[in-house]
Amino acid sequence: MNHVESVGLIGSILTSVSYLPQVIKSRHSKDLSGVSIWNPIVGLVSGAFWLYYAVALGIMPVLFSTVFIGGCNIALILMKVICDRDTAQNLPATALVDFPQVFDSTSH
Repeated sequence: MNHVESVGLIGSILTSVSYLPQVIKSRHSKDLSGVSIWNPIVGLVSGAFWLYYAVALGIMPVLFSTVFIGGCNIALILMKVICDRDTAQNLPATALVDFPQVFDSTSH
């Protein structure tokens, strides 16, 4: 392995590890209200392009980091969907339209 490949490997590892704090924090807190669903979705789409690139050129560090980051993005998407669903189920039912009270039932 030459120095360029070593730099690529270190960059891939650091990029991959940078996703872990968000996944771990989200898993423990179960609060993903501040996490946009679009970030991991765009990450998956860009990861698909990186995966094609890495496979086509046989660049293993990029391949491994792309797969790892894709797994983190999938985990975030699943946690976000589940937490948002659970939060929505625990909210009190509200009317879609709030009509003003025109007639008072006591004024007959």
